[in-house]
Amino acid sequence: MLPILKDKQTGSQNLLIKINKILLNNINQPESLNEIILILKKSFSKFQIINSSLVKYERLISKNQLQQLEIYLKELNHRYENAYKIIFKKLYSHYSKFNFIVTLSNSRTVIEILKFWKHQTKNIKVTACEARPKLEGRIAAKELAKHGIEIYLVADAMMAKSIQQADLVLIGADKILKNGSVINKTGSLSAAILAKYYKKPFVVAASKQKISKQVNFTEMEEATEEIFPKKLKNLNPVNIYFEVVPKSLITEILID
Repeated sequence: MLPILKDKQTGSQNLLIKINKILLNNINQPESLNEIILILKKSFSKFQIINSSLVKYERLISKNQLQQLEIYLKELNHRYENAYKIIFKKLYSHYSKFNFIVTLSNSRTVIEILKFWKHQTKNIKVTACEARPKLEGRIAAKELAKHGIEIYLVADAMMAKSIQQADLVLIGADKILKNGSVINKTGSLSAAILAKYYKKPFVVAASKQKISKQVNFTEMEEATEEIFPKKLKNLNPVNIYFEVVPKSLITEILID
């Protein structure tokens, strides 16, 4: 069992970075690589960036181009860094006067953008919603705090008040559908509706690898014990990690 399969808190970009390290550790074992990729494709089928990358890796392995795969995997971190810079420049050119931002969950792209923003604008403030049930928003908040960003960590139930006070709502994306809607962590739809109500920009920042040919999205239920640990008659906990944010609620989508 790969430990990464139990990771329910890390965003898809960071998951892919971890996957790349696993593959690099097995780069000289084609059979092991194929087995690992098959397991990962099944376990992370809902993540667009992971799926598209694994398909590419699989193609290189089938052609026995392991050296090319190794080079590609080692260069990816540098490519990600450039992508973050491109997205930040687009975002900052539109919203440079804003300094109070609300986000949720644990998006690597959003974290890196906010780090660039802090370097550019010293007085930036961020509110992070903790993102139940796995609380990955706490992970993002701790990292942002380490980089000197003034961060407010709130329960998801305080989202309305936070967005009312903010200048901008900024989220990442697990997938960008063909129709322009976005799939992201549950809570994103509430944030988009509230941003619309309070007339605040709702911006999605994501790698172009998140763009999908899919139009439809099927919700998947996760372990209900994460919501309520006991089984009681007539009590039916529901645990869904991802939801669709319609294009009509999104101010703009910024990609590299």
